[in-house]
Amino acid sequence: MKNKFSKGVCLLFAMACFMGWAALAQAGVPGTFTTHTVTWNGLSRMYAVYVPTHLPPGSPMVLHLHATAVTPSTTIPFQLVSQWESLAQSNSFLMVWPISSYNTRANSFYWDSFDMDYSFAQPPDDVGFLRNLIVTLSAQYAINPKGVFVAGMSSGAMMAQRVGVQISDLVAAIAPVSGQLLIKQMTDCFALPASTTPVSVLEMHGDVDAVLPYCGLAPKTIWNETGLTLGSVDDDVSYWKNANECTNASTTESLCNNGQPTTSVDNQDATGCAGGVEVRFVRQVGQGHVWGQGTEKVVWQFFSTHFRQ
Repeated sequence: MKNKFSKGVCLLFAMACFMGWAALAQAGVPGTFTTHTVTWNGLSRMYAVYVPTHLPPGSPMVLHLHATAVTPSTTIPFQLVSQWESLAQSNSFLMVWPISSYNTRANSFYWDSFDMDYSFAQPPDDVGFLRNLIVTLSAQYAINPKGVFVAGMSSGAMMAQRVGVQISDLVAAIAPVSGQLLIKQMTDCFALPASTTPVSVLEMHGDVDAVLPYCGLAPKTIWNETGLTLGSVDDDVSYWKNANECTNASTTESLCNNGQPTTSVDNQDATGCAGGVEVRFVRQVGQGHVWGQGTEKVVWQFFSTHFRQ
């Protein structure tokens, strides 16, 4: 990773705005919040780090991947800062907010999740960016290698799932919220790669999500109009149970039935998995495409009990 500051006027302006906002977010909160800019794959990338007042060697690290943000490139989408800061301070873990690249075609910040390379003029190599960020910060802060965790919302959730597949050697658990494993072009033959290392998964999804529907693509939805197809939450659970070689399931009933949420199933839990990991799915009843209040607390509780064995 090259620590090289961009000289572009837009980036300098963005950083000035962001640092002013970060100072307000940090007011009254102990610990240290810092922002950083690096160059990765020829693109300027940003991230922030919160270091609690007590962070002994061997502490865990959590990364939060933001949701898609349709915004000017000068408005940096650091999300849930105060919520995660409070948890990091109380539980002594390093907190990190990576920022996706800005796609000028869509005037949006969003992540290069599986099969989304086509949407970028220059694919940003988010997998490489996040891998190197994890490696760099783990060394800098003496992080417990068995305690690296990644959460995400919307396109950030989809990227967290990609992290679980392709950076599973470094990540103990992921927590995607309202974002499936795969959204793909209808005209291609993309197939998911295999995950090589067991990873625990907590997936949560609102059953009335209208942006990334719980049961995936249905005819005449917004995704059909854009030439994309979206997997269902059943597809996700099946992938992770197979990838982690899980032998026990709390239920064999599907989460979806005829394209609609199965009202009799609120969750699925798979255990007896390789490496002692767990796959847990939670149906968020009556919830749409949102990160509900207190969700980060549920995510941290899962992470705190799912260090790599």
